[in-house]
Amino acid sequence: MDKYTIIRGSRGKYPYNEGKHLIVAVEYFTYADESGLQGSPKYCLVLGFIASPRQWEIFNQEWVKVLKNYETTEFHAKDYFGRNPQGKHGLYDRWSLAKASTFLEALLSVVKPRQLYPVGGAVDVSDFNSFTLSERKFLTGGFINRSREWTTTGAPSKPYYFAMNYLVSEALFHVPPEVGVHFVFDEQNVLQARAQETFRETATVGLLSDGQRTEQMKSVTFIRSVDSPGLQLADMYCYAWNRLLTKNEQSVQEGILRILDVLTPKKVILGQPGIQISDRESFQKMLSKLPQDVQDRLKANKL
Repeated sequence: MDKYTIIRGSRGKYPYNEGKHLIVAVEYFTYADESGLQGSPKYCLVLGFIASPRQWEIFNQEWVKVLKNYETTEFHAKDYFGRNPQGKHGLYDRWSLAKASTFLEALLSVVKPRQLYPVGGAVDVSDFNSFTLSERKFLTGGFINRSREWTTTGAPSKPYYFAMNYLVSEALFHVPPEVGVHFVFDEQNVLQARAQETFRETATVGLLSDGQRTEQMKSVTFIRSVDSPGLQLADMYCYAWNRLLTKNEQSVQEGILRILDVLTPKKVILGQPGIQISDRESFQKMLSKLPQDVQDRLKANKL
């Protein structure tokens, strides 16, 4: 992982958040996917890309053209990297290595010239779980009013919602104050209803957990990835980072490293391509911004 910067702890403003490459639009769109929701994951990731409608329009057209050329309906990372030579059930079974490699390169060539910028990060699940129930309520979107009562309660057993809020915060950080952002996630039954509720609660409160205002949040939508090239790109990126974080770099498939080589440089942290992992330090920093009496009560599970 020497090629990539993995930032742990608190974040600062990102170098690409200068508007230099942004075409000012009334509203931007962020397409995002998640990884690390099943079993006992080490990390939970929510990653995606933000861009103007024009950039997404051009990207969508070119991406679909590649899919048609290869006579497939979508890119799905789990199927792609789990290809079965015997051809039992996957989208790309019986594909030769040469065909699979050129397919991936064709898709990546669609992304390279586009002004699509990665947003989001990963949560260290064990660090997240080391905090009290009350602290985790706050970290996942719970809001405490001046009367020291919960007005929203978060989702303390699901680090996904911290990662989702982080992606939202970073996407809003990325665009000028006058630009709104729509968020599109992959359709999934388990977390969708709560995620939509979290968005409504956050918009009502008007603040994210890190204190950032939410007027720029315009909508959240869940659609099928087969209908959305943007979600397929997010799936590609999220899957690749999850594999790199959970396996030794030398043991991951070559295609994973190729994806990261092309996509990660679009997101620059401290001058190098990378990703941020929210861990105990970053959680503690967020909690430390609260009044001391609230911190004490959260830590003692008395809120």
